Amino acid sequence: MPTTTKWATVCSDMAREGSQLLMEDMEVVIIVKMSGGRQLVVKFVMADAEAAQQNKVVRVFGADCEFVYLMCFYHVMAKVHEKLKSVPDRLRDQVMADVYDLHFAASQDVYDEQVKPILTSWSDEEQMVWFRGYFERTWVTSAFWRWQCFHTPSGYATTNNPVEQFNRLIKCDYTLRTKHKIGTLIQLLADCCGHQSVTPRIFKESPEATQQLNARVKDFRRRDLLVGMTPSRSSIDFLLVSPNPDVVRVLSRGCDRVYLPELGRSREVGPVSAQMEVNYARMEVAGQPEGGWNVDLSTNSCGCKYYFKFAVCIHVIFALQIKSYTGLDGKRTLVNRSVSRKRRRSSTTVLLLSIGTLKILLFYSHYAELDHATRSKADLHND
Repeated sequence: MPTTTKWATVCSDMAREGSQLLMEDMEVVIIVKMSGGRQLVVKFVMADAEAAQQNKVVRVFGADCEFVYLMCFYHVMAKVHEKLKSVPDRLRDQVMADVYDLHFAASQDVYDEQVKPILTSWSDEEQMVWFRGYFERTWVTSAFWRWQCFHTPSGYATTNNPVEQFNRLIKCDYTLRTKHKIGTLIQLLADCCGHQSVTPRIFKESPEATQQLNARVKDFRRRDLLVGMTPSRSSIDFLLVSPNPDVVRVLSRGCDRVYLPELGRSREVGPVSAQMEVNYARMEVAGQPEGGWNVDLSTNSCGCKYYFKFAVCIHVIFALQIKSYTGLDGKRTLVNRSVSRKRRRSSTTVLLLSIGTLKILLFYSHYAELDHATRSKADLHND
């Protein structure tokens, strides 16, 4: 029987009864799918750190599906921010950087190697001893410890923010943040389903570059912060190395940051549309080889940590641009080589001027010859 893999996310602030009803409704969906010849297979479930949600998911889907219960990374960072309010800025920034390093760990082995030294470094600070105990107890050894990128393929969601945003849409546009009787609520939800079904939504199977990344590449190219390091065909390195034509070496020089006291944090020097949070920007250059990142255009892949999470990065976009590709779809830029009317008119004008100048020169030459002949006859007559 063919199977269909789905991604399930669960909203926060859900009562136990509501969570159970949700799981039972999803169980009905499974029965409908199976009756149609296709079975719904849940591979990943993402939710907040709520035991009731986890228990209901295991109870409903655990018998038929082997899924991974993931933790929403946004929820993790929100709790960490809340705990670090009374901590000095220096220690808070260091802790945030350490948590992001753990989040971007490439594998379970890398995570295990990183987490112990980080916890030890926190214990060395007197003000961080209590936080080390909280973090280890809540996010390292508990059932909600899977908030790292290596649990899912690159490009998968690490937060359930889209689900939360849709939940807010229901509350703002339909229920108006008030309680309704069950009959009225069903009618409101039916209206929501009807309205949302009018506009077709395409399920995208590959990541796309955001406006922020495109603006970032444009700004970095203008300031030479992204440089292509692939040797030219006329260089000695090209003859010695024989590089793969599908591999482009991209060197990222990073971006300077300035501290803004009114905001209490630093910000990148550049357009607002191209700015990125410090820990995400750090992942673009963390571990970069001396000659830059190797970007494989045959797979649109890069070795940076930012790509490891999002399956797209500024290095891939830049490499596609310098190779005359339009985007991540692998299509090349079509160049219009026809001469425009403006250029054609200017060329005609130059040609006419050239012909006119030639006529003047010929006329002047002919006149000079006639003048010379007349003078010669006059000289002979005088003699």
